[in-house]
Amino acid sequence: MRIRMPVPLRGWRQFAGEVGVIVLGVLIALFVQQMADEWQWRLKTEQARKDISQELAVNYGQAYERVQTQACMISQLNHLETVVLQSTTTLKPVPEFRDSDGYSAVYRAPNRNWLDTAWRSHVADGAASRLGRDNYIELASYYAGIPILQELNDASTEAVGSLSVLTNAIEVDAGVKADLLQTIARERARTRTMALRSRQLMEAIASLGYAPDQKEISNWMRGESRTIKWCETNRD
Repeated sequence: MRIRMPVPLRGWRQFAGEVGVIVLGVLIALFVQQMADEWQWRLKTEQARKDISQELAVNYGQAYERVQTQACMISQLNHLETVVLQSTTTLKPVPEFRDSDGYSAVYRAPNRNWLDTAWRSHVADGAASRLGRDNYIELASYYAGIPILQELNDASTEAVGSLSVLTNAIEVDAGVKADLLQTIARERARTRTMALRSRQLMEAIASLGYAPDQKEISNWMRGESRTIKWCETNRD
């Protein structure tokens, strides 16, 4: 028995031409889709770079604030320590300062939210990984330290609240004085640690090429930071 090959009604050449047109159309569609995907990723990557750059600028400013106020904060803590040490059975009250918005305390320290939202968002959507392998690794290393700074900041804020008791003429014994001195000593160590980490952070941001203009940061923080204003007004 002989098997006959099917013959297209209009000939093999015309059939092959029609198939070729279809294949070419598919390839063009795939190419266009690839180009569209690349364009979308380019837009996402540029947005990621912009968002992360803005976030790093804020963190840089907050690091600058910590470095600039370190000496002032240490001076405040030394004064509070002296008050506690010189108090006998009754604590000598420490005058509190008040802001125009009603905020008051005996110890002035910055309280900031250290940001990593943009980074985490663009890691999740994949755009951060397209910033370049080396850049991605360095950014990941930098951002790994942000939660530590936030923990230190929160502990410092807690110390501000704990030390507010120094506004009162309370009776103190050796145990109470020891607790107060320990709070002051821990906050002093924390202040030095945050200043050190802030310097390292500023260097890291600069090495990544994201450092904002130093003059702009200085002017911005002097207008934004109440701690810097207070320290400049109350210099010894």
